[in-house]
Amino acid sequence: MADYIKIKLFAALLIFLFLVGCSGRISTHPAQKEADLDKQAELLELMQKYDDADLREKSDIMHELIENRDSAFPVLIKTLSDGSRGQKRIAASLIYNMHYKEEVDSLIELAKDEDSMTSTSAINALRNIGDEKVAPVMRDILKGKNLDDDRKISALLTLGVLGSKSDIDLIKKYLDDGSEAVQVIAASAMAALGDNSEEDLLIRIIIESKDTFAKKYAIQGLANFDTEKSKKKLEELVEKKPTWSAYAILSLEQQKYRKISQSEKLDFLSELVNSQEIKQYSEYEKSILLDWAFEELANMETKEAIEFLKTDPYNTGLYLLKARGISFCDKPYIEFKPYNEFGYFCCLDENNNNICDREEGKEELIEEKDIPLEEKAEKCETKNTAISCEDFSVYEDKIILKIRNNIGKNVDLSSIKITTGDIICSEETEERILINGETKTFTFDDCQTGEKGQKIEAEIELVYNLVGSQIIMNRFGDLIAEVG
Repeated sequence: MADYIKIKLFAALLIFLFLVGCSGRISTHPAQKEADLDKQAELLELMQKYDDADLREKSDIMHELIENRDSAFPVLIKTLSDGSRGQKRIAASLIYNMHYKEEVDSLIELAKDEDSMTSTSAINALRNIGDEKVAPVMRDILKGKNLDDDRKISALLTLGVLGSKSDIDLIKKYLDDGSEAVQVIAASAMAALGDNSEEDLLIRIIIESKDTFAKKYAIQGLANFDTEKSKKKLEELVEKKPTWSAYAILSLEQQKYRKISQSEKLDFLSELVNSQEIKQYSEYEKSILLDWAFEELANMETKEAIEFLKTDPYNTGLYLLKARGISFCDKPYIEFKPYNEFGYFCCLDENNNNICDREEGKEELIEEKDIPLEEKAEKCETKNTAISCEDFSVYEDKIILKIRNNIGKNVDLSSIKITTGDIICSEETEERILINGETKTFTFDDCQTGEKGQKIEAEIELVYNLVGSQIIMNRFGDLIAEVG
């Protein structure tokens, strides 16, 4: 037994050295000392497989990282240093969305890091968390020399959110920066803190600049100016429907949002999400607006906001809550992630054993009992009607499905799989984009379904993502049909 313990301790030490070997910065984090090293090694191995993973595997990797917050933090930080471009992008996104409030001190140290990607990711995460310790760190960073543009932009944005009027003189120095994007962010940060003197700078950049980032930041920055001039410019952009109309629409809503009291914010956002007006926007305009609204709701962390987010049909709300480590299921319900599905749901657990009743043979809904297959009614149903099976035909050598998109957004439908017994028919869809409200027909050839007149029962799996989103989702359904 003593030898066994020594071996386990030695193995744990090797894992620890492996995790910190390429990047000494992980060893200073409290999470490194507290989290399970075996789990960290497992998550690191998963992250290193991310680039070569298919859509379903990427969904599972992200799910595992979110489910294991404490162990994930040092792995994500290591990925920022050592990962590929795609891995770094996912790591930065997760650090931002996970709201590591317990890791504020660690993030502050990372904000000072020499590596730009690591530093800016930490700064952005700190801005999202909003701790009082952050503003002094941003002041120190902005007083430094030889800063790259990304670091300047992140620090200025953060100081504009978490700083005070006394910071305006420091921020003002960046109006003379060589980068138009940095100038715009400085002017926007000043406005956020009460100095509207640089409104004309932003409008000039919108009209004249060839720097796409500067133009985008300027349109977003006008949200901080409560003037008729800014409002008129934003309305012009919306009316002309240029490339930037989505950001102009967002800025107009943010102008209204800044004027209302804290107690009115929930009603404002919930009415915006459910408004008829939002349904008239393009899918891109709608996605930009909804992403902001859902993030603001998630940041509230109130019972009322959580209840509203639980009703989000796109699953964005529950994803944000889960990423922040916020429980959203009230007893007797528990959190549930269907197999290979990135969404999060609540399922019934009446006997309080942390297992969904449906997994124990109990069903939340009244379903068909143990009826013989030949007596069951023909149907093609998905468990989420946002992506529905509208019609179907089954033949001896093929299956035809008509799939309808009712989500409210365009979807990129990458694959459909039909499983009946040991037979799997799958299709990598050629016409991947399914417009909201559109129905498309998909034909599965070489499916040996059985003899004519025989009835089959199959499971349908749809793999897709909303256009403009990297979150992969799986939806499941049932097919019962007679072979024609």
